[in-house]
Amino acid sequence: MKQYLLNIKGNEKGFLLFELLVVIVLIGILGLALSHAAIVIYKMRLKAVNDSYATQIALEKIEEIAAVDPLTLNDGDSWEETVERDGRQFQRIATISVNDDSSRTITVSVSPLNSTIGGTITMNNTYSPWQLN
Repeated sequence: MKQYLLNIKGNEKGFLLFELLVVIVLIGILGLALSHAAIVIYKMRLKAVNDSYATQIALEKIEEIAAVDPLTLNDGDSWEETVERDGRQFQRIATISVNDDSSRTITVSVSPLNSTIGGTITMNNTYSPWQLN
């Protein structure tokens, strides 16, 4: 049976153990950095998805109001509803304001309900009664 022996000189005792410890610490630091990067990427992706859905939901309400005669919209009219997309819930609030020239401005705000990632998307559009002719 062969025996393999390390050729260690007197002042090198424990050097191999120290090198191993340094490598383990470096791998641990690298692992932490990679896991942090993965978490940041996941949060950025989730924010992009939530903002995309919120934008789509706001545009749908603006298009829905565009199909209505602007003269039937009164100052202070508002709608608040919960909209679900792909398992995510959003709160949509739409308000109407009548301008001095009798045009109507709709403001739609959409916020995610069950996620802290992604902010409120706000859109507005102005509809003029004289553009209908």
